Amino acid sequence: MTFLKRLAKNLPAMLFGLVLSAMIIEVVLRLYNPFEFRVRGDKIVLQKNITRVIVNQKIPKLDEKIIQRRNSLGFRSEEPPQGLDFMSGKHLTIIAVGGSTTECLYLSDGKTWPDDLAMLLKERIDKGWVNNAGFDG
Repeated sequence: MTFLKRLAKNLPAMLFGLVLSAMIIEVVLRLYNPFEFRVRGDKIVLQKNITRVIVNQKIPKLDEKIIQRRNSLGFRSEEPPQGLDFMSGKHLTIIAVGGSTTECLYLSDGKTWPDDLAMLLKERIDKGWVNNAGFDG
């Protein structure tokens, strides 16, 4: 039997196996997705109340241990002050919106520019709150 005849005989079985494998992988990944994606379709998924630790061994100018915390809103900042009413005008509320330079994924909490802004405002304004809603990518 020549190679082409054997290939023609086995090709349908191989294609069936590949399609069946792809379908099984699709079902398994829909049930359990080990990959973290912050964008699903046209929606942004914010992880709330988590702490992420990145061990940095490649960039010596950055911290060796980078700590990122997300508050109950899913942003990088302190929790909103008790009794905060966004519409009352009694608190100055600033939400820093931007990309990678706002989120600052590779800077620890307290070292991002929205954190610097929050510290400057605390010195001057009694009831102020700055929230980092940066989104890398």
